[in-house]
Amino acid sequence: MVIVHAFIEVKDGMAQKFTEAAGKCVAETRKEPGNKFYTLYADSENPLKFVIVEEWDDKAALDEHMKLPHFLELGENIKDLVASTSVKIFEAKAL
Repeated sequence: MVIVHAFIEVKDGMAQKFTEAAGKCVAETRKEPGNKFYTLYADSENPLKFVIVEEWDDKAALDEHMKLPHFLELGENIKDLVASTSVKIFEAKAL
């Protein structure tokens, strides 16, 4: 399993526009084959910070997700709203 944490900080005054745009992507991504979990969280202390937590069956499913229209559209729709991003990808290992 592959787990992704995408940290996003938006520009001042852009949180509502960001959550609206991201909500569309979240809804479509949850329908994708290979997706186990995909949720947007808002930081409880800073309204400009968000994290998207994702779980995928494998790297191939994640790679396919990043080619789909709703993901590409999200990138286009938020490019002027975002101040910074950071993405961490983890591979779950059975212990």
